[in-house]
Amino acid sequence: MLNAIIGSGLPVLAPPVKGVEPGSSQPVTKSVFPLLFVTFGVRDSRPRAITNPSGGVWPSDIAGPFMGERKKIVENQTPSPAPAMLSPEEVVQQLRALREQIPLPDALPAMPTQRRRRLAHVNAQFVVAAINAAGASPAIQTALGRNDEDLRLETDVSERWTAVIDEVRSLLQTLVDANTLRRQSIGLAALQTYKICQQLARDDGHATRLATHIGEMKKLNKFGRPRRQAPQPAPQPQPQPAQ
Repeated sequence: MLNAIIGSGLPVLAPPVKGVEPGSSQPVTKSVFPLLFVTFGVRDSRPRAITNPSGGVWPSDIAGPFMGERKKIVENQTPSPAPAMLSPEEVVQQLRALREQIPLPDALPAMPTQRRRRLAHVNAQFVVAAINAAGASPAIQTALGRNDEDLRLETDVSERWTAVIDEVRSLLQTLVDANTLRRQSIGLAALQTYKICQQLARDDGHATRLATHIGEMKKLNKFGRPRRQAPQPAPQPQPQPAQ
């Protein structure tokens, strides 16, 4: 029983011995000795309730070598403030300012439009072979006005700008979808308003006030487009009676 208590780290009371103190042959008047704590395999000899009565945390758990890392993780998890929303006019201003900062390549010499379109679809492996040929001959570099390194750099820049094009297309689709959702919301509100006006018009107190608006909405198409009338078939000519 005593070994089980020692292994668990719980406090143990020494058995009282009358008149003799442990380690001494002199008699004493105390019959109960002070509380002895056994600390085998325990990080702290004091009960957990002494260090933190609410949670029972050991002192070694409060601070340690990883305390700074835990603080950094908590700081990194702090939500950042939401970005400021822009108005349509502010977006236009920023897009125009961004367009002024985009570098444009030199214009190509005059040529037919069909041929110009085909130039953007030259085989990529053919382009690599042509760049290698330009690097092997100074005469080719002189004729082109560019060396092979210039051509490789221009090819690399062209590939990197494809990421910009993808982002702009995604931005355009986002703007189109958002504006479509706005128009749908406005259209739904307009149709709901028309239905509510029709219901309120049944009451004489609202009929006079809403009659003009209901009449105007009846003239217009619900979706903003005039309805096309079906074309009337042309009259067939009547055959002339035989003389």
